[in-house]
Amino acid sequence: MASSYVAAHGLLYRGYFEEAEYLMSSVFAMGRPGFVVDVLYDAMLRLAGLRHATTAISPALSIASQARSEVPDVGPLPGIGKGVHELVSAETTQPSVFDRHAVKLIKRQMKSGYILEATMTALLCTCLCPGAPVLDLLRKILRDSGVTAHDQMMAVATAVVEGDHKLLGLLLKHYELDADNYQIGMLLRGALKRHVLEGNTAAAEAHGRSFLDVRGKISHNQRATLVQHFQDDATHRT
Repeated sequence: MASSYVAAHGLLYRGYFEEAEYLMSSVFAMGRPGFVVDVLYDAMLRLAGLRHATTAISPALSIASQARSEVPDVGPLPGIGKGVHELVSAETTQPSVFDRHAVKLIKRQMKSGYILEATMTALLCTCLCPGAPVLDLLRKILRDSGVTAHDQMMAVATAVVEGDHKLLGLLLKHYELDADNYQIGMLLRGALKRHVLEGNTAAAEAHGRSFLDVRGKISHNQRATLVQHFQDDATHRT
């Protein structure tokens, strides 16, 4: 169970959703395990539900509903606490509200000493709805932990949040593929969605132009998704 949880988390982080869902489905098919690893089983249910909650069309009934609800909002590992799944599945249409709730949750995780969960929560929230409050927390966590593996993504996120589209274009042009490849694609899509929710049409269009012409830096599927998302939002605004 422990190795399956780690493998599923790694696959999801890199955007290999079909492989992750196949792995988790195999685990779920075996039924709920014994008490010792029961929390990891619930964590995988929430991870599977979180993947569905971040898609364009969420299922009416999430598989995460099978996880026990009488657990704290925070936990020592991603998915053990229910807070992140509840935050993302709430689907708020106000980015400022999302920022406020995300910051509150991350600070609770940090106060409890769950730095790994706080890091992953801040990464996810930054990618889903990039905003200064969460990004500042993420930067602090990474700096205090001495982690430099996400430097490229942090530079892109900073340019996105600050609205520096010229710098964003340069960063994407010179981006060297790393483990955050999928996250950067998610970040760009999240920024576009945030601009649309805030009604900032000019920023959405400028943001779209800064990355839709990037070649060979983000995956073909990510680029196609971004293009379609931008076109759909443009159609909706008109």
